[in-house]
Amino acid sequence: MSDVALFPLRVGVSACLIGREVRYDGGHKLDRFLADALGWCVEWIPVCPEVEIGLGVPRPPIRLERAKGQVAGGAGATVLVSETGEDLTPAMLEYAERRVGALAGEVDGFVLKRNSPSCGLEGVRIWEDGREDGWQDSWQDGEAYALGRGAFANVLVGRCPLLPVEDEGRLGDAGRRESFFVRIVAYRRWRTMRRRGLDAPALRTFHERHALLLSSRSEERTQALGELVRKAREIPVPAERYLEGFTRVLAMRPTRQGHIRVLRRLAGRLAESLTAEERAGVERAIDEYRHGQQPLLAPVSLVRRHVRRLGLSDLEQQVYLAPDPRELRLLGYA
Repeated sequence: MSDVALFPLRVGVSACLIGREVRYDGGHKLDRFLADALGWCVEWIPVCPEVEIGLGVPRPPIRLERAKGQVAGGAGATVLVSETGEDLTPAMLEYAERRVGALAGEVDGFVLKRNSPSCGLEGVRIWEDGREDGWQDSWQDGEAYALGRGAFANVLVGRCPLLPVEDEGRLGDAGRRESFFVRIVAYRRWRTMRRRGLDAPALRTFHERHALLLSSRSEERTQALGELVRKAREIPVPAERYLEGFTRVLAMRPTRQGHIRVLRRLAGRLAESLTAEERAGVERAIDEYRHGQQPLLAPVSLVRRHVRRLGLSDLEQQVYLAPDPRELRLLGYA
């Protein structure tokens, strides 16, 4: 499956993060990392729920409230204008359902503004009974607020549970950032395949291309997905079931041991075609990575060069070896 249609990726984003002056105070929260690391390969789809339900700029801030004893998390929380108590819940939920419905199947991921009562993915204050006793006292007695999810974000995650979603704060962590990159590119591959037509052979090719990438995270779960793909020859293609399992595996952080397992499998495949000196070079690169003396890029790049030189087309198609230079740049490998 060619990756010609992969880029630009289509990623939803809280509009203030790409410099739109839509915040309640008339400002923005331009995130230089998003602009510099992703801007070159992403078509941003900006969203500002508060502006798009008709609130002005600048405007009084909004907040979330819940009845005492109501389950926290964002579901069912009331959206209020802080200064006046105006209830924006019906407008926000109607908008969110409509906007998310239009975006579903059209974006490859979403980056949300942290702590926002509309867009926050986690850790958003949800006030209880309208009381505001302050951070420390509230935290100690547990009555003034809970931590949950913003109103729009709650609908987004509920309607699109398999879509890669992060907030700009969590993307400051290198591991989360790389995981998000990998997931949005994989999700784009999935969407591209679905558009071209999903049948058993297409699903098998998709799984085979991602097999080593998945194995670096969980060999057992990768094998279970492979079994699901094999059964698809006999039953209707289990698209959503496969995607759910695929997403769960890909969201796991790969371990050093997982990478070593995959690299040794690749080395074994190359062994008969390499000279003794070349085999020793591959083993040395893997061993240096195992001991933390070299980054993962070192053995992966060496294996990739041998694969290309030998014309091993099936391995060249492995996403783990990331043959597309645009994807390498996205991951910081080029």
